[in-house]
Parts: sequence; structure tokens; C-alpha cells
Amino acid sequence: MRRGALKEEPPSARVAHRYWTYSLWLVAGVTLLALLAHNVVLFQLDVMHVFISVLFALLSSVALLMVLKSVLGSKSPRLMKAFFIFSNVRLLAAILLIVGYAWVSHLSGKELLPFVIVLSVYFILQDVLDTLFVVKLHKSMEQC
Repeated sequence: MRRGALKEEPPSARVAHRYWTYSLWLVAGVTLLALLAHNVVLFQLDVMHVFISVLFALLSSVALLMVLKSVLGSKSPRLMKAFFIFSNVRLLAAILLIVGYAWVSHLSGKELLPFVIVLSVYFILQDVLDTLFVVKLHKSMEQC
């Protein structure tokens, strides 16, 4: 092997690295905007809400990476089916997270609303990123 030559990465590793980069930038950007809104506009925001939402977004990104790696070698219809199932499971996990947080923190109604809003913003933006990424991946797999 020549000096300075890099090993060829498998396509799944490149896809995973690209998705992870996009996901981290999204989470970092939304977190910075939330903290900026908290400090500049004096928007009442509990930092724990942001922390829990960031953890949820990162864990769901890791879960999607595992799903993508497991189905990437297969045909594209299996990719879309796996993504559809993953999206529904993530929605159920978000609902369970809200219910669990309300139960543990003894919150109800107005006290729970800021957490639901913060988690919803992370969830919606992550879902848009995931959908765009998987559709683009699906199109590229069909062209090959």
C-alpha cells in the first residue's frame, strides 16, 4: 500500500458518518438556539428540558444509525419499511418519555407544556432530517 493512501471505506460507513454529522449539527444548532432564546429573550426554559430532549435526539440518532447499518446492504423497499417502523417506534418512545417525565416530576398541565414544546421541536426537526436523509439514500440506491 502506498504511503498516504487511505483504506477504502464501505458505503455503509460513509453513510453512517454523514448522517451522524448532520444529526450532531442539528442537535447542536437547536440547543444553541434554545439556550440563546433562554438568555436573550428571557424565555422561561428549564435547562433539564433541553438536556432530556438532547439525550432523546442523540439516542434516536444512534438507533437510526443501527437500523440503517442493518438494512443498508438489502434492497431499498426494506429500507423504507424499516424507516417507517423506526419512525413509529420513536414517536411512541417520545410519548412514553413525556408521560414518564410527568409522572416522575409530578408535573401536570401548564408545568409540563414547556417540556413538551422543547421535545416536540427536537422531535420534528430530527424527523425532517431523518426523512430527507432516508429519501435521498433511497433514491441513490434505486439509481445504482
